[in-house]
Amino acid sequence: MRWMNFWKKQVPVRVPDLRPSFLLPHNGAEIWIATLDNFGDQFKLLQEKIFATEQLIGKPSRSGYILYHLEDTVVTEEVATLIIESLIRSSDYNRKIAFVGVSKRASKTLRSFSKELNLSSKSDYFSSMDEAKNWLTRE
Repeated sequence: MRWMNFWKKQVPVRVPDLRPSFLLPHNGAEIWIATLDNFGDQFKLLQEKIFATEQLIGKPSRSGYILYHLEDTVVTEEVATLIIESLIRSSDYNRKIAFVGVSKRASKTLRSFSKELNLSSKSDYFSSMDEAKNWLTRE
């Protein structure tokens, strides 16, 4: 029986980050952290989270720096559209937008939608949270 356990492959279970988005102080500014990581391909759950995040970010008294953490989330055209449309609805309050943990394929999809909607000049893509936070707060 023991040897059978040796051959079983252990696959880590990814749990979606269901924490609400939050403000993080960094370099004298505040950054909205949109925790959209580990959602895999769970579109409905991701959609609810994006709408909840939009409600927080889309208020005039809030910071204009936004970091979308999308590691281990499948960013299809449908998801990219959802994110970009959410950003457009709250665009009056967005100064800079950083995307973290996005695959090359997903970043191409997001870039193409961003260009069409004139968001590309104030957005960028990063592999680490620290790089993204520093870029956001650099004027």
